[in-house]
Amino acid sequence: MKPGLHFDVPLDVYHADPIEGLSLSASIAHTIVSQSPRHAFLQHPRLGGKRRKVTRGMDFGSVCHAITLGVGKEYAVLPENPKTKKPYEDFKTSAAKAYKKDSEEKGLIAILQKQVDAANALVKAIQPDFERLGIVLSGRSEVVAVWDEPTASGELVRCRCSMDHLILAEGKIYDLKFVHSSHPRACQSHVFSFGGDIQAMAYESAVTKAVPELVGRVQFVFVFIEVDTAIVTPISLDGTMRELGSSRWRRGVNRWAECRAKNYWPGYVEGLTSVSAPHYALSAEMELSEDWKPFAEPDGPSSGNGFRPTGEQTDDYDTGTDERLF
Repeated sequence: MKPGLHFDVPLDVYHADPIEGLSLSASIAHTIVSQSPRHAFLQHPRLGGKRRKVTRGMDFGSVCHAITLGVGKEYAVLPENPKTKKPYEDFKTSAAKAYKKDSEEKGLIAILQKQVDAANALVKAIQPDFERLGIVLSGRSEVVAVWDEPTASGELVRCRCSMDHLILAEGKIYDLKFVHSSHPRACQSHVFSFGGDIQAMAYESAVTKAVPELVGRVQFVFVFIEVDTAIVTPISLDGTMRELGSSRWRRGVNRWAECRAKNYWPGYVEGLTSVSAPHYALSAEMELSEDWKPFAEPDGPSSGNGFRPTGEQTDDYDTGTDERLF
């Protein structure tokens, strides 16, 4: 797959990294800068190949994503229970488990009918907000971009990304996120925690490398969709978040190139590392030390609420066995 924009690339092909000589994605760059190169090595499909554990919530989001965009991860709806002639309520029966396993082996999401119904209802419910906010998906969905990103030393790193929706004529990229809360403060946390700042800078670079006349005109918009209420919150990155994302993307690109050149993927540290006492702990200890004073002597055995041992002590909880409580 050569540099440029590519359409109709199956998701499983994209996620397997079909790029000659390996490629760097925004998610791998985020793993490098937020965890370690070792984590990135393990996560990359053609290096460690360690897959991220998929939750039911992620499956539901993927189905909503596919219905909204019209393309995406394919799914298989669990058929009716042949005994009850009704849809399965869960995946607890042996037949449901077998169907789920078979679907996943085929690369499909196994999902219940009630979940598909809920996903369709959610996608329908968000349309008024889309119209009110001017979110029109009039371009192409799941657009793959391949490009070369320069490092600090001038070396070129082959990169790849898959954009949820690209309106090329407008230079607009939409990225859909189905979340529990689309409050702006929650969106801010989401963006940083999953590396959305890195993603936005990488995707903008991908589009401008493919279409140079769009330099300075690309707009990346996150569309956060609250699954319980269908509230839609479009989010763009301000100057501070863009600066942070640009710095972290550059650092990820540089570190990736270095690790590949040396074939060395370190973890968190490369030697003995000391740790400092937290400032809050030091402050609290200093306050307590300043207030320290000797205990007052009690007037008699029964005075005060303290404890003064008298004579031989026994353990009332000793059962005489070797049992231990943990």
